[in-house]
Amino acid sequence: MTVSETSGGASSPAPSNLVAATEWPNYFPEGTPPRDAVDLSDTLFRLVEAIPPTKKDFIPEGIRNPSRVKAENRADWFGLSTFRTLDATVRTRLRYPEMFRTARIALAALVAADGKKRVGHSDHVTIWLRSACDPCTRFTVDGEAVPNP
Repeated sequence: MTVSETSGGASSPAPSNLVAATEWPNYFPEGTPPRDAVDLSDTLFRLVEAIPPTKKDFIPEGIRNPSRVKAENRADWFGLSTFRTLDATVRTRLRYPEMFRTARIALAALVAADGKKRVGHSDHVTIWLRSACDPCTRFTVDGEAVPNP
């Protein structure tokens, strides 16, 4: 339905159909987040350098190492790796000591307004955060200090 159909004015999309041009970060390639991604509604863990985290903790691999980006899964390189359980996060830290030896584990309760997700293997969840979501203010809880998160 257009505005003209309801008000008799000039034809333009109804406000409910408009999507802000800045809904997603401008560095996201076309097709990011992917169509199969669903709304966030999760408590997730992320490996970070410190609690509270800084913007540096949320730079996607596609920005840090653009030469590694593959065409067939391009959107994944611009998402952020998170985990559904503390155990999975700890296992990842132990599996990659050269990357995460001193990493801390941050915890956040995320909602649909924050972005989209795709659940992968071993409790891994790739997330794509909307431009309006500041992950530094969302991932503020020390995940290792929370009993049975």
